[in-house]
Amino acid sequence: MTMQKIHIGGDFFVNEDGSEFHYVGLSDFALPKRIQMTDGPEALVRPVIIERRSIADKAGYTGPIVLRCMKYGHPNNPFGCSPWYDFQKLNDLAHMAAEYNCYIDFTTADNQYVLPNQADQQRHQNESCSAITVFHFDETCNEPFKNGIDVNVVKPPSTGMNLRDSGMYYEIGGPDGGWRESTILDYVSGHFTRSRDMDPRFPKWLIDMNDQLAVMRSHLRRASVLKEPIGWGDPSHPSGRFNDPYLAKLMGQVASYGGIVFHSTVGVSSDGWDESTKNGAFAFFTGVANALR
Repeated sequence: MTMQKIHIGGDFFVNEDGSEFHYVGLSDFALPKRIQMTDGPEALVRPVIIERRSIADKAGYTGPIVLRCMKYGHPNNPFGCSPWYDFQKLNDLAHMAAEYNCYIDFTTADNQYVLPNQADQQRHQNESCSAITVFHFDETCNEPFKNGIDVNVVKPPSTGMNLRDSGMYYEIGGPDGGWRESTILDYVSGHFTRSRDMDPRFPKWLIDMNDQLAVMRSHLRRASVLKEPIGWGDPSHPSGRFNDPYLAKLMGQVASYGGIVFHSTVGVSSDGWDESTKNGAFAFFTGVANALR
């Protein structure tokens, strides 16, 4: 499938045919690692993408999906791999995803451990981003404030085949003085509250999502994405998780306000989804489909 090029029109993502693009994403952090492994493309990557696409289609959402991946990370992480490998593998991944109407959003992690030198960080951005010949998204770093990179300096190149996001976010009007223009590239994203306060049927993390997107878009005048909201999984997970399909469906309906990602414990390792995660993803995509009708 030929993927449309996407551009920014104010605070909207816009397809090349002039229609609005909706960033509907999934965390699939380990796909770059998996595609480098023996028999990785056909045994470890394609079945995962097919599964994700199939669940979305069954839920009634047939639009594009954005798969959010880590190009490298600390080997202790399920997605961890060396920064330096044949970047044609990333191009292969992006082209394979396109076969199933999926884009890739490439990001990085753990720079302080695996790529601490700033010049090397920029070289990696230049070479890896330029190797990809299908339209995709490039994020400088996941949560750069804790992952050893200065996004004021290190930036993905604009290749004509990508949209860029630094990964940096702030509390607008907060003690740091608000969002810093030097960190804004083509669009913006954030990872915000996972608080379960308030009514368990409408917890704070869910209620705040529409407000977060509205504030980002109105204050920054940029297309905006919530890239790592509370994830699906065991609620006792230290990073915060939920496992209620009702809430997943409501999360999917946030797609009418801006970009939204279904984050999950399984998505960190890009394994096949267990039944619980399938149910959550199905509910999420049902909500997306309802919101974008």
